[in-house]
Amino acid sequence: MKQLLSRILSFTCFAAVVVACLWFAAFSFPQVETHLVAKRSDEGGLRLRTEEFESLYTSPKDSLDFLFLGSSTCYCGIDPYALEANGYKAFSLCSSAQRIENSADILDYALERCTPRFIVLDAYPEFWDGPLSSVECERDWIINGPRLPLRRIEPYNAFLKLYHLVADYLGVDHKPWSMKSTDKYSGLGFVERNKPPIDSVDCPDESSKTMSSEYRQLLADISSKAQTIVVIPPVLCGQELDALIAIDGNDWPGAKVLNNYYDDHHLVAEGAKDYSGWLAEKLIRLSQDPSE
Repeated sequence: MKQLLSRILSFTCFAAVVVACLWFAAFSFPQVETHLVAKRSDEGGLRLRTEEFESLYTSPKDSLDFLFLGSSTCYCGIDPYALEANGYKAFSLCSSAQRIENSADILDYALERCTPRFIVLDAYPEFWDGPLSSVECERDWIINGPRLPLRRIEPYNAFLKLYHLVADYLGVDHKPWSMKSTDKYSGLGFVERNKPPIDSVDCPDESSKTMSSEYRQLLADISSKAQTIVVIPPVLCGQELDALIAIDGNDWPGAKVLNNYYDDHHLVAEGAKDYSGWLAEKLIRLSQDPSE
């Protein structure tokens, strides 16, 4: 038994030394961090988005008309400037693979810095069931933005969170990889994607999507903190939806036009511009008269 404990202790000490050496090298050399720890990247625009948000909003006393939460169908599909152009303050904290539990955590982060009149939740139906939080989203916020709580049992995310907390404490700030040439961060959280539109789409048989009870509970929790408008993003392949929806993006006249998409559910820049204008009118109308 003593021999086993001695071996475990020796292995633990050896592992700690190896990790310490790896971290020291990663803190010192960006290439080591990129290849052996994590790749800092502006793809998806999270660093740019949160830095702008924190520069604009610093206190719960700061007001915001519309705060967008959701996944990539939101951050490259909805341009908050369509609302700003009509005199409303809007910002998007949508991010890659953001599921509803991630959205709830991001809302808590946002409420420390502003008080939104409306939460606009971009509720992509593929995320209505299954895990409530996303490993990809948590990792993105650990590496490229403020640190979200860890909801998934994923050891490497915990490792990354500790690494970046130490890096922040030491003032390590390696330059992130830039966006793809087809992407442009346009401000207010929006990423413009100038990709070629899709030529064709092969849609599977239409299926029915239902919000899980856990999803509905988290939606209710979000709604208890601010008035919430649920928006379904437009997609090329239709689905029968069983949920309370304030705005269905598939009612947008361009929802089934191939030229508006670069895949079956992500909008190109021109498609996003047209959709955002249409959505802004709907949101303004709802904000003025919620009974509509």
